[in-house]
Amino acid sequence: MIHFFHTDADGLCIKADAGVQTLLKDAYPDFDLCQCGGALHIVCQNRDGDLVYLKNADGKWYKYTLLVSKTKGAYDKHFFLLPTGSCIQLFYTLRSGGKLLLAQQILGEGTQPQPSIVAPVKDGGRPFFAVADKEFDTFIYYQNEQGVLGCRTYKWSSKSLGGVEPVFPAGAGTPCVSFDAFGRQHICSVSGKEILYRQRGLDGAFTQEAHIPLSSAAAGLSPFLRFEEDKIYIIWNQERNVMYATSGNDGESFCAPVRVLSSGSHPVRFTLHTDSGRVFALGYFLGGEIKFYPVAAPQLASPVRRPAPQRKQAGGRAPAQGGTADELERLRRAVSALGQELSELKNRFELALSVLDSRPPKS
Repeated sequence: MIHFFHTDADGLCIKADAGVQTLLKDAYPDFDLCQCGGALHIVCQNRDGDLVYLKNADGKWYKYTLLVSKTKGAYDKHFFLLPTGSCIQLFYTLRSGGKLLLAQQILGEGTQPQPSIVAPVKDGGRPFFAVADKEFDTFIYYQNEQGVLGCRTYKWSSKSLGGVEPVFPAGAGTPCVSFDAFGRQHICSVSGKEILYRQRGLDGAFTQEAHIPLSSAAAGLSPFLRFEEDKIYIIWNQERNVMYATSGNDGESFCAPVRVLSSGSHPVRFTLHTDSGRVFALGYFLGGEIKFYPVAAPQLASPVRRPAPQRKQAGGRAPAQGGTADELERLRRAVSALGQELSELKNRFELALSVLDSRPPKS
């Protein structure tokens, strides 16, 4: 595993089997990376605010300047790289005319086109998230200046940007969005003292919202999603705790949040980049190595799931099913839930053992 990080003394660094190497000494802490076309791609900025593009191909690093800053000063631009076929979409924010603007720029082979503006966005934190489907159509979720979360779809075939579709009411923070094995989008976002969740089907329709209560309001909370067989997980860290909530009915409702046994260290959120996209995980540092919490470990392979059940859409009803089929489905879900509970108990036991092993021996 290759680890990228930033320090004030050394700038942007890479840690691999060969050791630690400095990539850009005067780099600002804000950066993002991805894998695409068999190469590593990094976008960051220097202390002057110039946008810098680093590419590693065939073991060699190449450096390009994407944009020269007119103000000669760096600030958080919230870089976000999204591989799209043989190209990479770069999203970031720019300050202009007293507004914070969400910009989109396509990095193709040998081209460095100028950015286009998606919309003015809310100032503060990362105000957007983007995903692309198998047809490369890109769904750009963002908070507008009034704090209302919406989505615009960038049609890859026509290179055109559609209108705004509301997702959650005002107050919902930047979401995390993940595709399941069926191509449906799962969306979660924090609003006050709860996490909001809903799905977006292949027809573009949104399902009804599900609500997960939080013990307290948590600014800056960043939940993420993962899927295991017939379970949907929403995972987050709050007040030094790793928390999760599960749904066994395809997101119609979620169980009460569960706290994972603590390792004694402050949970750290990691973003892993693979050929299939970015993967989120929670872990901690132990003996100079990264350890992951079992339930929040990186999911590097898509789970095999049963055919997608039909969900209620907002304002609609799900089709009725026969009594026998309903009973079989309830039994299947009960068996699945029991297996998951046993798996979670095993994970907690293994984590407890790892914590005990890490403690110094008593004299």
